[in-house]
Amino acid sequence: MSYSTLYGIDENGKGHVLKEYKNSWLFSPTVWELLNEKFNSGGFFMHGLEKLEEKIDDLASDDFERHIWEMTMQRCFFTQGKQFILNSIEMFINRYTNFSYKNSYMTKAKTFDSECFDRFREIAKDIEGIDVDKYPYFIFKNTSLDDQVENLFSGRNEQGERIAKTLYDDNNDCWFVLFDENGISDYSLFKDLEDDDDV
Repeated sequence: MSYSTLYGIDENGKGHVLKEYKNSWLFSPTVWELLNEKFNSGGFFMHGLEKLEEKIDDLASDDFERHIWEMTMQRCFFTQGKQFILNSIEMFINRYTNFSYKNSYMTKAKTFDSECFDRFREIAKDIEGIDVDKYPYFIFKNTSLDDQVENLFSGRNEQGERIAKTLYDDNNDCWFVLFDENGISDYSLFKDLEDDDDV
């Protein structure tokens, strides 16, 4: 069974596994399924993520669903601003507890009761516990079936040998979500933030 992972990223840009969660379907795919239904993107959500992303991009910068979406897109966040994500997870749980729907692909309605969000609460607790001084950044990896996040922290040299990487490597395309007091303010590659005093 696949698993998802919470990474802390230290001041040297190295990734560290903070927690692994069994059954990766209990977070990101749940988010996508619910948002797909809310925005009537149509069909099975895994086939329509691009269409759903267009609708999410139109949401206001302070919208909790947009914040959660960015987390499921494996973007990096400043740990100092983790409260935005924690608040968004809480609002997502509150909004979708007891949410029920039935589409043309289903024989009966599906309801998301409070227990469906136990994984959300577990992830929120672990994010809350991240040591800001030790790990100034964090990223949530959706599934062990994908190596996009691992590729931020490891690669191969010309001889094909596995080597460690950091966010400071020239070819590292790590996207950050930036927040201000009103919500998402911008998106930036880490290498474009290197001259910023906050990095």
